[in-house]
Amino acid sequence: MHDALALRINKNSPAVMAARLAGYLSGVQSMGERLIEPAPTQRDIREAERDAHPEHVRHLKLRFAEGIPRIISLQSVDLLTHIRRVEYQLRCFILWLAAILVEKAQNNLDFHRSLFRDSQETAQAQGVEPQAKNQPEQISDLVWKQELEMRRLTAKTYPIGGFSIITPVIDGKRRARRSRMRHLTPDSSRMVDASYLVARLARLPRILARADQMAERMAKRALSCHPVRNAEHSLEPVSGLPKANGNNPKMLRFADTGPYSRSHRHAGPGSAAHHSMLRSIRDDIPTISVSLARTPPPNPLYFEPFTRAVPPDKLWNSTEDDEERGDMTWLHFIASDILQRTGFAPGPDAGSCLPDFSRFEPAKPPQVRCTI
Repeated sequence: MHDALALRINKNSPAVMAARLAGYLSGVQSMGERLIEPAPTQRDIREAERDAHPEHVRHLKLRFAEGIPRIISLQSVDLLTHIRRVEYQLRCFILWLAAILVEKAQNNLDFHRSLFRDSQETAQAQGVEPQAKNQPEQISDLVWKQELEMRRLTAKTYPIGGFSIITPVIDGKRRARRSRMRHLTPDSSRMVDASYLVARLARLPRILARADQMAERMAKRALSCHPVRNAEHSLEPVSGLPKANGNNPKMLRFADTGPYSRSHRHAGPGSAAHHSMLRSIRDDIPTISVSLARTPPPNPLYFEPFTRAVPPDKLWNSTEDDEERGDMTWLHFIASDILQRTGFAPGPDAGSCLPDFSRFEPAKPPQVRCTI
C-alpha cells in the first residue's frame, strides 16, 4: 500500500471557499439543534399524558404556553462563541470578495464603468415602474409606529437587526457612567431563552447566499467614496504648472480633452493660453474647508480585526478542527492583504505602535531673520 497524495484545495476560488464555509455553517447549526430545546407541541403533550408523570406534563404545558426555545446558560455562551466564529469567517469572506472587485475596477476602467452602469440601469428601471402605477397615500407617523409595533408582536423570529460587516470607528466618545450595583453570580445551569441564538443560526445561510450581492454593494460604496481613477478618461500628472503645483500628485489632467489638452500643454508662461489653462484649473479644482482637508475620509471597508496579523484568539481557539482554523487564518490574511493593495487597509493596531517621544526632544534653535 502507498500513501496517496491529498488533493490541493484551491482556496483562491470564491466558490470553493463558499462551499467550505457552508460545511462549517451546517456543523454549527447541528450543534445548535443538539443543545437548544424547542418549545413542545400539542403532540408532545398528548404523548406525555399517557405514561409520563403529572409534574412533567404540567411542565410541558407551561413550556407550550411560553412558546420559546430554551437552552442551558453555560451552553448558550459556548454556542454563541461558535456562531461568532462562523460570522467572523463570513465577514472576512465578504470583505475579500469586495476587495477583489475594487482591485479589478482600479485596474480595468471598462469594468469600473460596467459596475456602476448596471446599478444605474437597475435604479432607473425601478424608478420608472412606480410612476406608471397609482401612487399610494402617505402614511402618517402615528400609523407607521403602530404598524411597526404590530409587526414586532406578531413576528415569529427574534428581532436581531441587520448583519454588519465592517466595524464602526469610535474616536473620542465617552460612555455613560453607570452606578455600581451589587449583582450575584448567575446560575450557569439554569435554562434561558434561546430565541436570540435560533435567529442568529437561521441568519447564517442567508448571509452566505447573499455574499456576492453584499460584496458588490460594498465595492461600489468604496469606489464612490474613494475614486482613485477616473472611469471616463485616463489621468496623468499635470505638466506646465508652476513649481508650487508641478510636483503635486493630486493635480491631474485629462489625456487629450478638457482644459489640459495638447493645445494648452506647452503654453508658455504669461501667454493667453497659459492664463486660460490656469483659470480652467482653478474652476475645476473643488474647494474644501481646512478641517475637511486635515481629516481623512472614513474608510468604507474598515474592519478592526485586520489591524492585527492573526484572527482573534478567542474565536480561533473555539474550534479544534485544524482545517477550519487554517481557513479562518487564510481568509483573515488574504482579505487584509488585498485591502492593503487597494488602499483600504485599516492600518496598524494603536497598541502595537511605539510611543511618540517628540515632546522629549530638545527645543529647536530660534530663527533669526534679517530685518534690513
